[in-house]
Amino acid sequence: MITRKQPVTMMYSKALIKPDGEVLNYSDTSSGNEVLVLIHGYPFDQSIWKEQVIALSDQARIITYDVRGYGSSSKGKERFSIDLFADDIIFLLDSLQVSKFIVCGLSMGGYIALNLVKRYPERIKGLVLYDTQCYADNAIGKAKRYENIELIRKGGKQKYLEDMCKILFSPATFQKNDVVIKQTLDLMMKADNEVLMQTLEAMAEREESCSNLSSIKFPTMILCGEYDVLTPPEKSEFMQQQIPGSVLHIIENSGHLGICFFFLAAGNKTLFRISR
Repeated sequence: MITRKQPVTMMYSKALIKPDGEVLNYSDTSSGNEVLVLIHGYPFDQSIWKEQVIALSDQARIITYDVRGYGSSSKGKERFSIDLFADDIIFLLDSLQVSKFIVCGLSMGGYIALNLVKRYPERIKGLVLYDTQCYADNAIGKAKRYENIELIRKGGKQKYLEDMCKILFSPATFQKNDVVIKQTLDLMMKADNEVLMQTLEAMAEREESCSNLSSIKFPTMILCGEYDVLTPPEKSEFMQQQIPGSVLHIIENSGHLGICFFFLAAGNKTLFRISR
């Protein structure tokens, strides 16, 4: 059962210093019967969850963090992988003495969430998958990621991110909301070149998680934008068919990022129906 409390109005980040001296930057509303961990997508940071944290903090304890190399989290010396990103979350939650949690992952964050589900199922109470998929990259998708690595390496970071930004939103949003598009691109441009390249490699080499979906026993909600071209609705429909008892919501007039930047309180509050 969820006990309501006063909502927060601002996110305050904290630095967790790991034994190797690396920094894991996170925010924690600190109180609530349920714990929801929000994992951002590529190439963003935890700031994309600001509105969700404000809206949901009266219902549960919300933890967000910067994936290593993004925001204020340090890159570290280990080669990036989805396993490594998932292990970072477990380290953070162990440090905060959180044993079980609901996890919500957006896009790449969904890859990390599904990795947690596969490797740490005993820790998960509920799952929310936002505009993501369970498939590994096929040969074409993998080749495209490595092409983009070379583009960034040769100085093409801005072109790469500008092209990426064009397909993150619904056509209507991209044409009519210049402010949001600029804010998004500005946030993307903050990412370090090496971090971008290593993350692309980590996603290219990730394993599929589709074969594990039928074993998921906890409540699961899947959300997908109607106009998401990166992980289109049919990929969410497949996951919903494979995960017993899961529910799928297609968000009208939304692209890959629309449900983050165009926040609807009623839609976000459905996240916690899975914990009742």
